[in-house]
Amino acid sequence: MMHASDQRQRQRIPAAERREASNFTIAVVMAGIFAFFIAGIASAFIYAKDTTVAQVASEPAAVKTPAETTGSAAK
Repeated sequence: MMHASDQRQRQRIPAAERREASNFTIAVVMAGIFAFFIAGIASAFIYAKDTTVAQVASEPAAVKTPAETTGSAAK
């Protein structure tokens, strides 16, 4: 069975080890934020590539305006 003094001894972590763990945790969090940032930029480029100006401009061209009917017909 574990005694209270054994429990306290296991909970004590040296200050250097705590700093190292803290720095590692910050590094992992920052790497995750950086990865999301890069993924966002990549997805924006992919989205922009899929919606080019040529595609957007060609879609309304299918709807043509009717020919002008004002004026007299040649006889």
